[in-house]
Amino acid sequence: MPKSPVRLFQVLLLALVLFAPAAHTQAQQASKWAQVLSGQARLVRGIMQSDGSIEAGVHIQLEDGWKTYWRVPGDAGVPPDFNWAGSVNVSGIEVLWPAPVWLHDAFGVSIGYKKEVVFPIVVKPADWTKASTVKLTLNFAVCKDICAPVQADLVLDLPTQSIIPQYAGLIARYMTRVPKPVDQVDGLRVTAVRMETADKDVFLIVDVSDDGTSPTTDVFVDGPEEFYFTVPKEEASGSDGQKRYRIRVDGATDATVLNNADVNFVLVQGDNRVAQSWRLQ
Repeated sequence: MPKSPVRLFQVLLLALVLFAPAAHTQAQQASKWAQVLSGQARLVRGIMQSDGSIEAGVHIQLEDGWKTYWRVPGDAGVPPDFNWAGSVNVSGIEVLWPAPVWLHDAFGVSIGYKKEVVFPIVVKPADWTKASTVKLTLNFAVCKDICAPVQADLVLDLPTQSIIPQYAGLIARYMTRVPKPVDQVDGLRVTAVRMETADKDVFLIVDVSDDGTSPTTDVFVDGPEEFYFTVPKEEASGSDGQKRYRIRVDGATDATVLNNADVNFVLVQGDNRVAQSWRLQ
C-alpha cells in the first residue's frame, strides 16, 4: 500500500535530521576533494594543540606513475605554492615538508613525491576561542609522460569544539617524515663541508656521519635559489669512515660566489630524517 504524502514527508524529515549532523562533522574533518589532472587534493584536520593551534594537512593523491615536487624541484619541475589569502581568524600557517625522494625520468632528475603526499600544516588562530576558516589556493605541478601546472582551491572550517580527528593518523604518519633538527637525532649529521673548483665547475665535498641503520644515505641541499645542487655522488669514505659526497653546483662558476651562503641539508637514512643548516666558507 503506498505511503500517504504526510507519512512520506515525515520519513524524509527524519532522514534529514539523522544525516545532517554526520555531514556537518565530515565538513569539519576535511574539505571537498578538488579534482586535478591525474589526481586530487584536499585539506584534512588533525588534533588541536594545548596552545590552541590546530594540526592539519594538505593531502595530494596522484594516479600511479605520477609525481609532484619538493620545495626544491630539481632539474625540472615547479615547487608547490601555498596561498592562504582569504583565511578567517588565522594569524599564521606553518607548512612542514616531508623528506622527498630522487625521481629519475626522461625529463631528468627531480626531487619530490610519488603517488601521495601530505604536507602537515600548523594553523594558529588569531583568537583560539573563535572558529577559523582556512582557505588555500594551491598551485603545484604534476608529471608523468607530460608535466603540467594545476590548481586546487580548498576551504576547511575549523570550529573551536573538540572533535575526534578522523585524519590525525594520516597527518601523524607524514609528520614523522618531516626531518628533525640535527640536535634531536643521534649519529646522522653533516660533519664537514668544503668547496672545490674543477674545469669551471664548483663542487661541495660533504662528509656525513651516519647512524649505521642503512647502507644508503640520501643527501638533499636547499640553498640560494639561483643555484641548483645536483645528485650527490658518493666517493671514498672520509675521515673516520664517514661517507663523502661530491655535489656539483649548477649556476656557479667560481666558489667565491658561494662564500658565506647559507644552505640547508636534508639527510635521509632508513627511517631517520635530519635537517641541518650550514654556512659555506
